Amino acid sequence: MPKYTETKLPSFTLETEGRSLDVESVVDSYDTLTLTFGMSFTLRLDYNNIEQLEEALVTARRLIQDQAIDRAGESFTENAPQSPPRGDDGEAFNDPGTW
Repeated sequence: MPKYTETKLPSFTLETEGRSLDVESVVDSYDTLTLTFGMSFTLRLDYNNIEQLEEALVTARRLIQDQAIDRAGESFTENAPQSPPRGDDGEAFNDPGTW
């Protein structure tokens, strides 16, 4: 049986609801990831559970990106001019009818 080993991954900080959580990640030789969220809680995940968590996070990130893009489009539409810009002579710029 192989010797038990642990590989520490880089730590990072999550900001949530006005507080910070230091997150430590360790992969061991039993193919388990241990995520420690400050002093609050710990998750021990095998490969299949890591995949499920990854899928949920990626799906959530894409949804949040789509929502941000939709809001940006709404804001652009609200602020867009309703008629084409006109020159001093009252003619619309780049109006094919005046070419």
